[in-house]
Amino acid sequence: MLMAKCRTLQEENEDIGAMASEGKDFEFWCMSLQACVLPAPRRSFCGNYARVVNQILQGLTNMHLWIRLPLENSKPMDDDLDKIKNNSHTSEIIDSWELWNSFRLLCDHSSQLCVVLDILSTLPSINSLARWFGEPVRAAILQTEAFLTNAKGYPCLSKRHHSLLTGFFKHSIQVCYFYCLHAYA
Repeated sequence: MLMAKCRTLQEENEDIGAMASEGKDFEFWCMSLQACVLPAPRRSFCGNYARVVNQILQGLTNMHLWIRLPLENSKPMDDDLDKIKNNSHTSEIIDSWELWNSFRLLCDHSSQLCVVLDILSTLPSINSLARWFGEPVRAAILQTEAFLTNAKGYPCLSKRHHSLLTGFFKHSIQVCYFYCLHAYA
């Protein structure tokens, strides 16, 4: 799995984003890769990032681009609702599926655009999780923080995490483990 650091593609300035896409002209085209994992779009620059990714997708024939998204809660917390009522800041609430849907629409529903989900310690509601099973999720990255410690001191997953992974396996979704050293410090 190739992870691409393409932050410059998300620049607010369209010229910088265009130069980044031309400069990269994605060296990995000649590597015969099946897929390349790109970082999640930042909500504020989603349009420019999607435009560049869509241009790249139009030039691809045998490779897929996978967008890495955190599997985040879609329901705002009470504190968030207060902030929204007082300040009208709706951008503080992040729903990864809504972000994916917007990005996919801007990329003309390309069949070569897929998703990689980061599984964190908290999971969205069952209904929010169910939406992902209808999407082109190709892989899930299980973060260190998703694990709990059982009575004997061994790492284990919560029942919700376990059932989510079981669903992923039934849908032939690859699961990768991401070990983070600072999680145990």
